[in-house]
Amino acid sequence: MKAQSDKMVQKNTYQELKTFFVEGQFCTQDIVEMTENPELIPDLMKLALSNDEPAGWRAAWALSHAMKHSINLLIPYLPEIADALPEIRKDGHIRELLKFFRDVKLEQIPESLHGQLFDYCFTLFENNNVQPGTRSNALQILLKIAEKEPLLIGEIKAAFEMISPFLSKGIRYSCQRRINEISLQTINTHKTRYNVEN
Repeated sequence: MKAQSDKMVQKNTYQELKTFFVEGQFCTQDIVEMTENPELIPDLMKLALSNDEPAGWRAAWALSHAMKHSINLLIPYLPEIADALPEIRKDGHIRELLKFFRDVKLEQIPESLHGQLFDYCFTLFENNNVQPGTRSNALQILLKIAEKEPLLIGEIKAAFEMISPFLSKGIRYSCQRRINEISLQTINTHKTRYNVEN
């Protein structure tokens, strides 16, 4: 794969990557090696943020899969990903891009993106036409933001109660557990503040 990665850099990289993701057969190791090549990341990201399917979705999958290996290379692209998300049409593609935000610490996401991400993910979470896996990723991001802004948990809780009948049993259980944990954390925070002030 290393030789193939070098070959891509020398040619029309974007087109080569597109062909690779449409026609090529690849394994996890191929993806790791590709995403560890800094010269390929800009074109990989450009493809991942396009609606050029199925290559766009597959490039997004490759990059999200490689987050654990190449996180420092990909963090700078978070604002670009957040801006592109509303334009992406396929649920599976959106789900892969959401993983960039789901799988990093909140501190690694620029604070200027928190409101934008919350609004976008809340819209996804409320939409019964969106696939359960995509909604689950959206909720995990909402809860991540709510840990820092606990007053938002009430809004999330109300939406969850309305849509929980449409979620699978497993997703419903894990979502309810996280909401309860953050709600309890919020109550404990308020109690601590009250005791300190009095």
